[in-house]
Amino acid sequence: MLAPNDFAQRESRVPFLLSAQRLLAVVVSFALLAATALSQNSQPVDPRQQPPPPEPAPAQQRPGKGVIRASADLVLSVEAISHYFDVGAFLDECARVLRPGGVLLVSDGNNGANPVIRRRNDELWERLENGPHGQVGEHEVQETNLERRERVIRERFPELPAAAVRDYAANTAGFDRAQIEAAIRAHRAGGPAPATRYRRGDLPRDPDWGYVVERLFDPRELRRDLETRGFRARAIARRSITSRASSRS
Repeated sequence: MLAPNDFAQRESRVPFLLSAQRLLAVVVSFALLAATALSQNSQPVDPRQQPPPPEPAPAQQRPGKGVIRASADLVLSVEAISHYFDVGAFLDECARVLRPGGVLLVSDGNNGANPVIRRRNDELWERLENGPHGQVGEHEVQETNLERRERVIRERFPELPAAAVRDYAANTAGFDRAQIEAAIRAHRAGGPAPATRYRRGDLPRDPDWGYVVERLFDPRELRRDLETRGFRARAIARRSITSRASSRS
């Protein structure tokens, strides 16, 4: 069972999977594949011209839910866990589908215990949330999350004045489309105004798709999270195998 982001890259990091006797599931996020294409400077993609995300599927139809409990030997997540919004749900599902003695392999370069990576990500997150536009590391900022929230609000509430749109967008940091709409409707019905503003160092969230970008992990904390779910976990230092990741530890 795979949850890959790197499958959009030019180099495949998992050629040994070709020898697998049976592949149970491949969970592909098209939003992440598009983000990877942007970071690779391939065909330019304007996120403002992308179709809206599909409505969430019923739980029984979601990718991976058809995998039988304790049926998988290996779950592999390569450069993907740092984009999951609900990491705990991912780990719970891994614990559910892996058979006794099965292996979960998580490979990711966002080591939160590394101060250099922390500083780099703080700058990246600030740029993704507030701009300015342009290249930042391997990412291309064409539309900030703040601008995306403003767009979502204008689509849902075209009658709002520009000042109100900006205010709502600034106070719904980290919200997805449904949460933005619910917060504004509640406020307009007499409830409290949303008041969640972005602060430097916060993990930004794409309001259209709901994923996050380059979440940091302390390998020791992730190991403890796995152990609470019954895994025997090890954190292993990773050496880069492509030039794209050569600066990561």
